[in-house]
Amino acid sequence: MLDTTNFKKLLEEERKRLTRQLSGIAEIDPNNPSDWVPTPPPDIQHEADPIDAADEIEEYAERIGIEVPLEEQLRKVNAALVAIESGTYGTCNIGGSNHPIEPERLEANPSALTCVAHMNS
Repeated sequence: MLDTTNFKKLLEEERKRLTRQLSGIAEIDPNNPSDWVPTPPPDIQHEADPIDAADEIEEYAERIGIEVPLEEQLRKVNAALVAIESGTYGTCNIGGSNHPIEPERLEANPSALTCVAHMNS
């Protein structure tokens, strides 16, 4: 049986870090509390100057580029925490109970949801 105490602590710390990072560039979608949406830059101004507008659009696009991978990682962390609570943590999501996730993989990436053999599936 896998001792999940340390993994749970690491995952909870990672969730706090990711949430903090996301809060700087996005907000929780009021229509879907499990989704984040990028927010416009704080200094955005709706002026007629096309150069300023292009800069604002570029900064918003950068926020989207940052938000998506952060949100995906947060989903993995949350899924790993659910797996801890349900007693399935350390079991490959693809291979099932016949494919435990290697302890070395969990040490390197506590939010891993698959064993090494299935990590690119």
